[in-house]
Amino acid sequence: MARGAAPVDGRYEPHEHPPPRRALATAAQLALMLVPRTILLPVLVVAVAGGRSALESRVVLASIVVCSLLMLAMTVGFRRLRTENLYVVAVDPISVPFCILALRGGGTATLAALVVVTGLFQVTVGMRLSLLRRLITPAVSSTLVVLSVMSLIPVLASTVGAGPAGRAGSGRLGTLLCMVIALAVMIGVNARGRDALKLWAAPIGLVAGLIVAIGFGLYDFDKVREAAWFGLPEGGWALFGPRGDTGPFGATFFTLLPSFLILGLVVLIRTHGASIITQFVSWRRLLSIDFREVQRANTRLGLGTIASGLAGSIPVSAAPMGIRFISQTKCASRRVGAMVAVPFLVIAMVPKVWAAIIAMPRVLVVIYFAFILAPLVFRIAKSQRQSFGQVRNIVLIGLPVLAGLLIEIGFVDLGENAVGDAVTRHGLLAGSLLLVILALAFNAVEYRRTLETKLSVTSLGLIRDFMRTFAARKSWDEATGARLDAVAEEALLVLTERIAGSGDEDYRRLRVTATARGSAVELEFASGPTEAENLEDRIALLSGPESDMSELEIERDISLRLLRHYATSVHHRQYHEAEIITAVVAVETGDD
Repeated sequence: MARGAAPVDGRYEPHEHPPPRRALATAAQLALMLVPRTILLPVLVVAVAGGRSALESRVVLASIVVCSLLMLAMTVGFRRLRTENLYVVAVDPISVPFCILALRGGGTATLAALVVVTGLFQVTVGMRLSLLRRLITPAVSSTLVVLSVMSLIPVLASTVGAGPAGRAGSGRLGTLLCMVIALAVMIGVNARGRDALKLWAAPIGLVAGLIVAIGFGLYDFDKVREAAWFGLPEGGWALFGPRGDTGPFGATFFTLLPSFLILGLVVLIRTHGASIITQFVSWRRLLSIDFREVQRANTRLGLGTIASGLAGSIPVSAAPMGIRFISQTKCASRRVGAMVAVPFLVIAMVPKVWAAIIAMPRVLVVIYFAFILAPLVFRIAKSQRQSFGQVRNIVLIGLPVLAGLLIEIGFVDLGENAVGDAVTRHGLLAGSLLLVILALAFNAVEYRRTLETKLSVTSLGLIRDFMRTFAARKSWDEATGARLDAVAEEALLVLTERIAGSGDEDYRRLRVTATARGSAVELEFASGPTEAENLEDRIALLSGPESDMSELEIERDISLRLLRHYATSVHHRQYHEAEIITAVVAVETGDD
């Protein structure tokens, strides 16, 4: 499409360039929406941890710079840094409770070390994302997010309880009115406004609450007056700043390390979901999900978290509001991300501007994040409603959430020991550990068999014997066994055709996994990566008339057509380290 030309449906894909006027308007809207996430969250961390004003300024500056540079690199950077889609980078709210504990217990050096470790963990695991394909299920992902939100609630509650102590004219009435009016405006705009206006519900509510706060003397004008127009905060930075008595790797570091590793897993899973949905809303015609793009997003954001730790701020992630923004504005152009990043970098050098933002009462920050987190929990509960029809999912979701809740309210105490203190320190850690144990246990009790062989048609006999043995042990009839044979044969032919001519056929390995699940069998065929097109795209094209295809294409797709015929569903995941075809085969009614 020509640059600046309007597409038929009004949607601009990541590689396209909208007209300058629309691009500027969209970028300005996105920049204003990012202000609370980028500036106010770091302020909340420092304020609750009891940090000084100078530390507050350094953390906010680091947050602005890291988020802006990362978004710029992901949108217009070199190929190794750039992603294929527009990701809105912001400070991750789920990390707030842990960063407060780290800052309060060990200082800036301990916080920096823990954030760097979190980023390294995210990058390392993200590079081998295919190994987590059985663990990252919708039920597990949803439970981790709910546990994360639960861990944030005590921080928000304590911030409201503390109030704006020490400010002239501040009182309970002013604080209460400030909160109620801000929340009412947010809910009202979100409920009654049009789709485009709903994106502005939270910022509009903040402005309404801020007007009330100024009227009651709750706004800190002194902070704005004392801030310089240009320059950088004074003092040391992160790992190179004050180290305290024990340095960055003291007792606090090792006590909080498990929590931060769980945090890294939560951020990774949330990025996994955000990347998938971003691909859905960014393209006019998307046939299959590119999991290599998911890996790229995880790696880039992990590197951003490492940079954030070194700079002295808290972890970053892909903000979910970016998905809603793209969906409603129909503008997924990466150029918009670059146009947002540049003004933020300019603002970073003007402390007077962001001092005017962080001078607002903390209760408004609490209301803002309560407003954006509540719908998230509601959507998760709604999406998992059907999952509660299975006992497995009730246990997998219910028990970890219950354990996390009991830990958060202080109902469970494992005694004065290192392990007990680490586990019961936070509900997210305890609930996540239980969740992982339950997920691994459920996977272990499934009837699953695996065969590893050479990726070649000469392995067909061995694979058929494997399928017959699997069907015989489950006492399935001949019809089911025949379908398993047929699916295995066609999948093998498809995979061998994909590597034909690559010159490494003699070195390719194939892992076949069969899993019995109720009235169906899941067959998984895993091999090394290729650069060929995604099979789901090709299968989707097969639904079209054959008259639109050449004889060569029809002959080439015979195996795919047969595979689609014998299996109830076929999915193809392409990772940087592996390709996985998953086919679900129905078991005949009356089979055991």
